[in-house]
Amino acid sequence: MTQTLVTGGSGFIGQHLVAALLAQGRRVRILDLRSPSCAAAGGAQYVKGSVLDPEVVRKALDDVGEVYHLAALPGMWMPRKDDFHTVNCRGTEIMLDAARKSGVSRFLHCSTESILFGRSHPASFVIEQARPTPEEMPGAYTRSKLLAEQRASQAAASPSPTCQSQGGTPRGRRGCLTV
Repeated sequence: MTQTLVTGGSGFIGQHLVAALLAQGRRVRILDLRSPSCAAAGGAQYVKGSVLDPEVVRKALDDVGEVYHLAALPGMWMPRKDDFHTVNCRGTEIMLDAARKSGVSRFLHCSTESILFGRSHPASFVIEQARPTPEEMPGAYTRSKLLAEQRASQAAASPSPTCQSQGGTPRGRRGCLTV
């Protein structure tokens, strides 16, 4: 049975994903700075640590076949705006690199719908295939999440024996990318 790693498995979405994976009888490991709630932890292995620590990430990936990368610094209001880039973008780069090196066969990067929209424009219109640039993002959080998604897209497009693209997202929607 494949071991699954969920980064950010103690967060709001992560704890629900962990519970769903466990309900399917999957072997789950959580990598997070916060320990999981009792409900999410039931049957999951917990590794305390950050996606910014390559050594902890390497250990968390031991014997892992698939990764759900949900770890991120959420929210819009932080005293140090650079922390968004460090955690959301650099953390994704560290996870992608370590997953590739350890032979992970499936890497799912979860992003946010916030990257679909740039700065507000006076005219109201809908674009089906929006491709905003980092400069168009309204703040440090959305910029960091867009850059992280771009890193995951680049990893999916690059030839690798262990990471392969599983196709695009439907109708131009973004949010999760399988690498």
